[in-house]
Amino acid sequence: MILRRFLASPIIALLILVAIALMSLWVFRAYREVLALRREERVLRQKFEAAEAESRRLRDEIRIAATPEAIERDAKARLNLKKPGEEVVVVITPVASATSSTNAKLSVFARLGSWLRSLFRWLP
Repeated sequence: MILRRFLASPIIALLILVAIALMSLWVFRAYREVLALRREERVLRQKFEAAEAESRRLRDEIRIAATPEAIERDAKARLNLKKPGEEVVVVITPVASATSSTNAKLSVFARLGSWLRSLFRWLP
C-alpha cells in the first residue's frame, strides 16, 4: 500500500522520467561514439590498405632494381656509361628560334597587329 502510494506520487514519476531521459541520453551518446569509431575504423582500414599496396609496390621495385639489368640501365642513364664496344648515340633536339617563341606567347590581337605592321611597312 505504501509502495503503491509512493510510486503514484507525481514527484517520483517525474524523477523516474528524468532518470529514463538521462539514461536515454547516455545511450544515444554511446551510440554516436560507436558510429564515429566505426567511421574512423573504416578510414584507417583504407589508409592501411593503401599503405600495404604501396609497400608491395616498393618491394617489387626494390626487387627489380637489384637485378643486373636494372643496375646497368641506371648506370647508362645516370652516369652515361657504356660497355666496351657499344656505340652511344646522342640525340640533340633543335632549339626553337627566338621569334617563334615570342610569337607563340603573343595574344591573337598582338600577332594580328604585328602582321599588319609588317604588311604595311612600306607605307610612310
